Amino acid sequence: MLRYIYIKDNKMFKHKKIYIICISLLLASCGGNTNTPIIKSPASTDSNNSSSTATTLKYKEVISPKTGLVWLDRNLGATKVCTINTKNQKACFGDYYQWGRARDGHEKVDSNTSTMFPDALENTNDKFIISGYEEWFISKDNDGKKRMEFWSKTDGTSICPIGFRVPTAEELKIELAGEFLNNIMQGFLKLPMSGHRRGDDGKWYNSSVAIWSATHNANIQGAKYIGYGGGNSTATLYSSGDKSSGYNVRCIKNSK
Repeated sequence: MLRYIYIKDNKMFKHKKIYIICISLLLASCGGNTNTPIIKSPASTDSNNSSSTATTLKYKEVISPKTGLVWLDRNLGATKVCTINTKNQKACFGDYYQWGRARDGHEKVDSNTSTMFPDALENTNDKFIISGYEEWFISKDNDGKKRMEFWSKTDGTSICPIGFRVPTAEELKIELAGEFLNNIMQGFLKLPMSGHRRGDDGKWYNSSVAIWSATHNANIQGAKYIGYGGGNSTATLYSSGDKSSGYNVRCIKNSK
C-alpha cells in the first residue's frame, strides 16, 4: 500500500514528495486499518411504501489482526460505528435478521409481527414471523441448504454488499470465540451489546450479543451463531440457534 504527503520547503517554496510505504501487516503503524474504501450495501426496498423507496448505507472495511480477513466496520443496518460505551447507541446496533431471510423489512427492530408463514423463500413480506416451531419457514428447506446458499452469495443479490457474504460458523469462531465482552466491544469489530429479537414473541431484549453465521446444523435443525450472554462469560459458538430469532449480521469479504 502506498501513501504520500507533501511538505513545503521554506527556502525553495517548492514541494517535496515523501513516500510512506505501508505493508498490509503493519497498517496500524500507518494510521490504522484499511477503512478507506467505501462499500455500498444493496438497496433495500421498504415494502410498506408503494413507491419502493430504496435506502443505501455506506460501510468501510476493517482487517482482523488475528486472521487478516476483511470485515465490514459495523453490523448490517447500523448507521454508525460503535464506541466503547454502547448502552445508548442504538444507531450502531444494526438490524435483526431471522436466519436465512432476505432484506425485506422484517429485520428492523420495530417491524410488525405475523404468525403467517410464507409459502416460498422468495415470497416474504416486511413482517417478523413469530413461531413456536423455532422456524420462520416451514417445509421445502428443512436442511437449510437454500438459505445457506442465499446468505453465501457475494454478487449483491443477498443481504451483504457486493464482494461480501455472511460468515461461516468457523470464521466467527476463529475471530471471537473465547473473547471477553470488553475485548469484543473494544476490538477491531467493535461489536455492541445490541441484544436480539425473540422468535416466539418478536420482542427485543437488550441483554446479549448474537451474530448469525451462514452455517446450518442439520442434526438439530438449528443455525449456528456466536453469542455472549453477559457476566464474566466469554463469547461462544452455539449450534442450536432458533432460526425464527432475530440476530445481528456482520459481513465478511469473500476470499475464496
